[in-house]
Amino acid sequence: RRSSDLLHVVSLGFSAAWIDSDAFFFKNPVPFLQGAADVILADDTGKRPDNGASVIYYCGCFLRFRPTPYSVRVLELWINHQEKNMGLNDQIVLNKKVIPKLMGPNQRLPPNLHILPQELFPSGRLFELLRGSSAPAWYHANWMLGKDKKLYELKAHGSWLVPGAQACSAQ
Repeated sequence: RRSSDLLHVVSLGFSAAWIDSDAFFFKNPVPFLQGAADVILADDTGKRPDNGASVIYYCGCFLRFRPTPYSVRVLELWINHQEKNMGLNDQIVLNKKVIPKLMGPNQRLPPNLHILPQELFPSGRLFELLRGSSAPAWYHANWMLGKDKKLYELKAHGSWLVPGAQACSAQ
């Protein structure tokens, strides 16, 4: 569904961003979404590249697409593979089916696809590690399971700003 929603907006000629609701920004993300790249993704690896991560796992939690033929191609490819792999989570489809096709035989990302810097946009698993040494631009509670745990973590990091609000139901 997320890929279809993004394709709809991009097809109307607008740039589109998708940000999960369990994320909080400490810095304005707009400057990081500028530039020539047609597609911007976040790294969800959970390990720093300098600490043994050989394969990057991309997160469907923070995406930006410009209204270009390349973006449309990426989104249509994602939708097509989701339809063929109905039992798989769309992020798994993105990583296992779409990204390898975009990389081609040289296994390098094309220049019109940009990955956000991990020091500023760490996966939830890396947030604590990076928080003391740098200033992450966001916090994403993606590695926590359950609404109560996510709500607790968001509050603990000063990332829950709705007084008296409870976690919403998944309905």
